[in-house]
Amino acid sequence: MAGTLDEVFRVRTNGNGYIEQEWDNILLQREISQLVAEGRVREVACPTWGTRRFHDVETGDTYDYISPPQRGLPRFYKISSE
Repeated sequence: MAGTLDEVFRVRTNGNGYIEQEWDNILLQREISQLVAEGRVREVACPTWGTRRFHDVETGDTYDYISPPQRGLPRFYKISSE
């Protein structure tokens, strides 16, 4: 069963987790903020600097969002499943 964040991953990344277009990065951040506000996704603590971790309440999947400090592409990818 595909979860909420799986749909965001498929639409906004290139399939490997890289967000190649700046507009897709902006939309991804908006979508995640909206899902957190709706209670469908929770942001959880992440020990790595520059990384935000999100938990899909529906499926139990956890995703990381990494925003590089300067050059490079941001990433959004699944790190675990329940």
